[in-house]
Amino acid sequence: MKQALLVPFTLLMAACQSEPASNQTPAKTRVAPVKKAHIALSDYGYLRLGMLQNEAEEIMMTPGVERSSSQLDGTKMALYEWDLGENGTVTLRFQEGRLTGKSQYGLR
Repeated sequence: MKQALLVPFTLLMAACQSEPASNQTPAKTRVAPVKKAHIALSDYGYLRLGMLQNEAEEIMMTPGVERSSSQLDGTKMALYEWDLGENGTVTLRFQEGRLTGKSQYGLR
């Protein structure tokens, strides 16, 4: 009976090694590709102060990267950026979920 339990236990321990064998390479983690926004200067013009954050994200075609956020007297403020590679950069500022500022560099 002890031998019957010992074999499965040994196999289980071998499967739980913390390091791969020297002839094996560690498994790579799969990461979903980042969806990039492709907007033009004309699309940027549709961003209006006071619009909701989700409306702005629809125009940008993807959520931006939060670069900073703060809360002052219960009011949340956040700064988001969209790096469009060779096509430029868009930065949007939100206060309580509403667009309060926008800037762009390099859009055509």
